[in-house]
Amino acid sequence: MNIEWYQSESTIKPAEVCLDWSPRNVYLHRNIRQEEREDIDGVKIKMWVYDEAKLSRADYAIYAAEKTAEDIISAEQEITDQDLSMMEAEQEITDLDLRIMDLENA
Repeated sequence: MNIEWYQSESTIKPAEVCLDWSPRNVYLHRNIRQEEREDIDGVKIKMWVYDEAKLSRADYAIYAAEKTAEDIISAEQEITDQDLSMMEAEQEITDLDLRIMDLENA
């Protein structure tokens, strides 16, 4: 899904996903950060700056399903990587055990 993001700002920190702002749309927010600015009187104020996207509820359902699938694939890859690391560590332990046995028998 191709999402159009635009720059937005507010004095209130937005949630990453806002379902209750509109009965028809869902608002997504990313890269949320706080910046300090000066108002016209020179008073320092804090503003929240972020990327925002507006999706219909139907498009959000598709987006959420795609994101969930991506998250699952990413988690599976992480588990695979951890399994490989564990197997490598087990092999190193086995190799060390064999070296110790060789030294004891020498």
